[in-house]
Amino acid sequence: MSLVKLDAPVLETAVPTAKIYQNILDADKYGLSPIDSLLGPCRDEPIALIGGGPSLSKNISKLDNYNTLMIAGSAHDYVRKEYLERNLYTQTVYCIICDPDPIMCDYLQRKHAYITYLIASQCDRTMFKHLKDMPKKYYWNSMGNEAQNKIFKIGEKLIIGGCTVGTRAIGMAMAMGYRKIHLYGYDTCLTNQYKHHAYDFVNPDKETLGDIREIKIDGEDSPTFRCAGYMLAQIFDFQYILKHFSDMLDIEVHSDGPLAYLMSKAKIKFEQEKVLKNGKS
Repeated sequence: MSLVKLDAPVLETAVPTAKIYQNILDADKYGLSPIDSLLGPCRDEPIALIGGGPSLSKNISKLDNYNTLMIAGSAHDYVRKEYLERNLYTQTVYCIICDPDPIMCDYLQRKHAYITYLIASQCDRTMFKHLKDMPKKYYWNSMGNEAQNKIFKIGEKLIIGGCTVGTRAIGMAMAMGYRKIHLYGYDTCLTNQYKHHAYDFVNPDKETLGDIREIKIDGEDSPTFRCAGYMLAQIFDFQYILKHFSDMLDIEVHSDGPLAYLMSKAKIKFEQEKVLKNGKS
């Protein structure tokens, strides 16, 4: 499966690359433990990864079905308010953060000591300070380009995932041993009303969607999706994950966007290959 007549987007981060590199080098200053102790062998139970897409609002009650949740970045306060206020002590809850923009602190105003915060070393110092009083927090390193990877120490564990916290959460769940990964709020496209999240930007003056493109996956007969640049990047990163790790993962996407479409195509392909294999045996 591939995107038709569409090149992988090159995203320009709002934070200069040199600043991100310095963030990584400074991460040791904050006294956090590395993620290593949370990484482990294969786990049989599923984990729910929670993005901030518009579909989250109608599916949020389904989170009751999981023992472990991982909230992706900006969805933190929405999930705290709409779900965790009544369920906080019944599940294991992680929040993964990787955006180096200081504005991310504004999305974590409802921080709570019960939640385990997974803070990327590339995050701004304001995030480390913002979560200073949280007792359960770890830092981790994002696998990046060749120049960025050279910054890390030899033998350092790097988490895959690409350009968005959503796909980084998939990489983190894999590293923690989860194989059954269920995605909520992973719409990766705009609604017909151009709604981009289940919640609004905290600062519309500083946050924009940028250029919107209409895309089709797998030809003219496939549905049309309206996507911002970061959504296109997430689609490509998700395709990479499926290509390289689909044989070891069981992913379910609880939305109707591009990722759900890609998963449905992947499952059809898998069933066809299984039939052919059984026919030859």
